[in-house]
Amino acid sequence: MEYKVQHHRSYLLMAIIFICLGSALTRGTRRRSTAEVMDFKAKQFSYLNITVITSVFVPDGIECGFACLKTISCFSYNLNAFPDVNGKLLCELLPSDMYNNSDTFITSPIFHHFSIWSPCSSNPCKNNATCVANYKDDDYQCACSPGYTGEHCEIGILKLLFLFQVQI
Repeated sequence: MEYKVQHHRSYLLMAIIFICLGSALTRGTRRRSTAEVMDFKAKQFSYLNITVITSVFVPDGIECGFACLKTISCFSYNLNAFPDVNGKLLCELLPSDMYNNSDTFITSPIFHHFSIWSPCSSNPCKNNATCVANYKDDDYQCACSPGYTGEHCEIGILKLLFLFQVQI
């Protein structure tokens, strides 16, 4: 019972610290509230296969999220979907996100991936385009799939050619 009380006290203390520091939390140049930064987006049974900043074993996903927030270079993390024999989860802190590394973002039977807010979070790119986040400028660019163009890859090139021929 004492452990549970102590465990909840540490969560409360961490929450108070992050609320007090909330106005100072940034990723790139855009200032974000604590709630927004702590709002990690989960991609279940997914894994971002990039070089890890550090790996730690944690009792739950909240601890992994706090570890990422405390590490300024952390933009996302991979978390084991299932605990080990000691009831711990492997937490891998990552220096980038799934938007800037979409070619290494894979499905996984044993991990979930969590990313912080990103300019790409709203999925602005259309037609299977890849969104590339630019945190420094709080912006993004869409890398269009073959056959599409436009700021959000919303224009099919064949349709564009057809419209151009109609005007001639």
